[in-house]
Amino acid sequence: SSSAGTREVLFNIFEGLIKPDSEGNLIPAVAEAYTVNETADIYTYTLREGVRFHNGKTVTVGDVVYSLSRAAGLDTGAALVSDVSNIAAVIDMKAPLPYTELRRRCIKKGEKAGLQVMRTHDSADYRTYWNLLSTCLESRHHATPVHSADEMLLLQERFPEDIALYVCKSSEGELFAGTWLFISRNVVHTQYLANSDTGKQEGALDLIIHHIISNSNFSRRYLDFGTSNEQQGRYLNEQLAFQKEGFGGRGVCYDTWEIRL
Repeated sequence: SSSAGTREVLFNIFEGLIKPDSEGNLIPAVAEAYTVNETADIYTYTLREGVRFHNGKTVTVGDVVYSLSRAAGLDTGAALVSDVSNIAAVIDMKAPLPYTELRRRCIKKGEKAGLQVMRTHDSADYRTYWNLLSTCLESRHHATPVHSADEMLLLQERFPEDIALYVCKSSEGELFAGTWLFISRNVVHTQYLANSDTGKQEGALDLIIHHIISNSNFSRRYLDFGTSNEQQGRYLNEQLAFQKEGFGGRGVCYDTWEIRL
């Protein structure tokens, strides 16, 4: 509750032109309306009348321009935002985009092979999946999981309704792919997507993602695939982004803000 209270205070002190509502929709704040041109590179905002600062001074267009210029560092040469920015792929489930032909073919391949997607509580599946994940990260990205297998099991035990492991298996029970899901009020977030070499050939991970998107039990506004960049936001993994975009994911920037006092 303390974080929610802090957020409300910050919204009232540093209210922007628009803000998200409880469902993630952008609604008016200091601006009463806005429009976007066809190429999405010009945003036009209409300020609400009568908006005042704490000292009673009326907010003007010049004040807004100053704030944006200050944040971007146009006046000082020192931006308030760092040079690190992450880009994630997100699907708005109220307006999903169609899959690409490649993703549809991979899904059909998995269905034809008789692969099965399921939520698992089996400790053996946890260990098999974690070994697969560790191998994928090391061989393809020279990286290791941020969490340990024991830490993820502990989190899942403490938040059984909010954290789940989904895997894809062959008809013989061999585990080919998997992902953790973090489920909040408005978002389903995939974490640690992993696919074996056989799973890539059979469309195992595609089948998992399709299951998540088409499963009405989740009924969340957004599906967040997480970031598609590496090296602290300095390198875009184009292959990873391409796969996510194939399901209709579109880029959302996660900026890191640094305010120097």
